[in-house]
Amino acid sequence: MAIPIFDKLGMYLRRSPVAKIEQCVKRAAEAGITVPFPNIEAHYLCGGDFAVVLEAYILARKESVQTCLDELCAIDLSRHDPLEAVRLAIPAHQLAFDKYAPDKDEYIEGACRNGKLVRATCTLDYTLPVGSVFGTKLEQVQEALAARLSVWICGAVDEAMLERQKANCEEDLLGRAVAVMPTIRKVTVDYKFET
Repeated sequence: MAIPIFDKLGMYLRRSPVAKIEQCVKRAAEAGITVPFPNIEAHYLCGGDFAVVLEAYILARKESVQTCLDELCAIDLSRHDPLEAVRLAIPAHQLAFDKYAPDKDEYIEGACRNGKLVRATCTLDYTLPVGSVFGTKLEQVQEALAARLSVWICGAVDEAMLERQKANCEEDLLGRAVAVMPTIRKVTVDYKFET
């Protein structure tokens, strides 16, 4: 939908970013979203960035996140990132593993210094990055964390030491996981002693 010439003239007089408004109208039409151009102009005049709001709304529709343009505009005007708000609202997925790699039969286990055998399980909470292939990254994360878990188990003297160091271990693993796949939100470690 083209903006009528007299409306454009009014926008120029109000010092509105006409080119940005036209881009937003075009992008919204491509995505099948109807947004009146006066609403876009009002958002820019209030100091917001409607292009970011629009991308956040398109992402929300794609990921089935319940929101509306007004809510995302309010987030943008409050100096927060609407795209980040939508990303945080995307339902999380979980991956639990107890092996070094999906195609290996070796469990993540080791012997504490007191000789007891310990087997560990790691659970990752993550969101799917939109439009990217993430399967290989999850495998890389699994392999990196499994090796680190094994070192953690073998470095502990006994169950009490494992329990005391568990929070530090999870924090360390989260840092390593996020370096490979930034959409990982949480890493949880469980372990049990083998009899």
